Amino acid sequence: MASIHAHGSPCYVSSFAISTKDLTSSQRRQATTRIVEILKRDKTLVFKVDTIGREYFLPRPPKVPPQPRKAAPPLSPVTPPLPPVAPRLPFTPPPTPPPSANAMLSAMYAQKIPGSYVLVPTQTHLKSLVSSTTASLDVGAIGLDVLGPDTATAVVQLAIETTVYFVDCAAISPQLVWAELRPILQNPFVSKVVFDGYAIAKMLAGFAQSRTNPVTPVLDLQLAAEALDLGVNCSFNDLLNHLSLPTLPTDDLHQRARQALASRPLEKELLVSATWQGLLLHKAYTATTTALADRVPHLEGASDARLTTAFTSDIRQLGFLHHQIASFERIGWATDNGIAVHENMDDIVRMLPTAWGDLLCTEDIQPHVLDIDLDLGRRPWASVAGQRLFLDTDEAVVVTPADVARVVDAVGGFGSDNRAGIERQLHRVSALRNRESAIVGVTIRVGRHVEGNARLLADVLGDVTKNVLFLGEPGCGKTTIIREVAQHLAATFNVCIVDTSNEIAGDGDVPHPCVGLARRIMVPSLAKQAAVMVECVQNHAPEVMVIDEIGRPNEVEAARTCKQRGVRMIASAHGSLRKLLKNQPLRGLVGGVTSVTVGDALARKGADGNLLKIVAERSGESIFDVIVELRRQRYNSWHVVLDAEAAVDAVLAGGSYTVQVRTRTPGSAAFSMHLEKG
Repeated sequence: MASIHAHGSPCYVSSFAISTKDLTSSQRRQATTRIVEILKRDKTLVFKVDTIGREYFLPRPPKVPPQPRKAAPPLSPVTPPLPPVAPRLPFTPPPTPPPSANAMLSAMYAQKIPGSYVLVPTQTHLKSLVSSTTASLDVGAIGLDVLGPDTATAVVQLAIETTVYFVDCAAISPQLVWAELRPILQNPFVSKVVFDGYAIAKMLAGFAQSRTNPVTPVLDLQLAAEALDLGVNCSFNDLLNHLSLPTLPTDDLHQRARQALASRPLEKELLVSATWQGLLLHKAYTATTTALADRVPHLEGASDARLTTAFTSDIRQLGFLHHQIASFERIGWATDNGIAVHENMDDIVRMLPTAWGDLLCTEDIQPHVLDIDLDLGRRPWASVAGQRLFLDTDEAVVVTPADVARVVDAVGGFGSDNRAGIERQLHRVSALRNRESAIVGVTIRVGRHVEGNARLLADVLGDVTKNVLFLGEPGCGKTTIIREVAQHLAATFNVCIVDTSNEIAGDGDVPHPCVGLARRIMVPSLAKQAAVMVECVQNHAPEVMVIDEIGRPNEVEAARTCKQRGVRMIASAHGSLRKLLKNQPLRGLVGGVTSVTVGDALARKGADGNLLKIVAERSGESIFDVIVELRRQRYNSWHVVLDAEAAVDAVLAGGSYTVQVRTRTPGSAAFSMHLEKG
């Protein structure tokens, strides 16, 4: 205090921290606050705030005793007035919002902001802000956000303690803003706090002209929210609620800013909303780092990885942590390529003429072969990546009886369903017969084991209460997925595979290694599949039953019986959810459909505008809880319906249902996810 009076110059509050540098950051903050409170009570000092929000003290000027009034001097010529002093940057409360404003926003205006906001419109002001922040030892974290449609018109938001600064790039230029802010944004002793790094990454990349994260250290509170078990889709308000902090009226600040910042001047309504957001960002940081103190270094590393990823792609990467969907940056499987495809086409190649087999084994063709079709007297061809590939360029080359006989001899005969397998292999051979039952063609389906394929459903498979139905057209990968699901679940549970055509676990008495510890029950004929399902439950006490291709009403009832006896069901069927509801024999898989008569209040309009009093409703409980819809040639993108009954009800009411589209990232264990309407 004596020093303040002696020098008569401003004594900045930030300088108090220098004298307490031996204390921790929290202790310095408490000590500084206490010193300020004491000095404010001193009547000989004046507390002030400069144009960029720095607090300081000055000695109060002594009171001058009143002097006796002197006679007025003679009039002199009027001198021109001094130029007006530039107004101080605004600290005033915002005006009352217009009557049309959102009611919640109006309530926010009515509250006193627990801090202040400052506009930084020139490079001079920005330099002063940076120098004062850099000199202070008490700045533990800075809330960071970037608002606007592009870098040229953006506003960089910095929340420092109880003051939010808005740096106007339109007035200063993005290049100068980055050049001046760089010492702060790259200060290793000050954490930069963001929420959802994907929302600001492209803007930061534009400022820094970099493809790597220029902000360090950084903590993304969305990742912290995941660590608090709030889920990958946690909003900022969800986090604030969890921390018992005030919430914002809406979560659309960035969307509003993209529209509002296309022109100037800056809207005070937007600045007030952004100020609240910045101050709450700072408070949320304090609360989360207290709750997750031991995990902060890991979260900072994950946040840095997220921003670096987001600089090159705005598609959020996800994975699974303890059977729950989590941001991929928290998992750290960067060296895991996600899946491994195991295919052995040697036995197939030996059944074909040498030239045909050599063509199919080329590096760019073999991974994409689905079927090989050989019909007597016609050109041989294969289905490769959805396209027809002829196995010989000479149109005169056709399939001979010897070509068909070679395949038939290799498999040794066909069952009543005209299917056969290859010993200890996953391939399937189907026969095409004439009226006299002579074989005139064969279809060779290439079977593959895709290790790690079921990882896209780790959360669903980890929930023992969920029964899962895979739907899709032939050739979309249902059987391949079911193999991996069986292997995954068999590591923990007693899994029985009802293998009608030996397609899941391969032909022969010994199941293929790809199904792991799962047990395989063979089915003598297609007509006996339902009976074998019930027999399996009665005799072998499975915890999980896996069935490929449920296609008849008695199998639907058998699946219902197995579920009612406490067995978890994993199965596949043809079609999509909407097509399944039109398939009367099979729609019992998802609860069935019945027609009911309703009154005028519940009737809905048909396409012709007339009221429909007879409407379709779900008739019972769905056997399956989760539906996975698969598309041909889209093996890395699955449509997941997490609530089958709600989806069925929506379709029957003439509406749409919510679908999670999960897409595997090539060369990685990560995946992306977005919502669609089915």
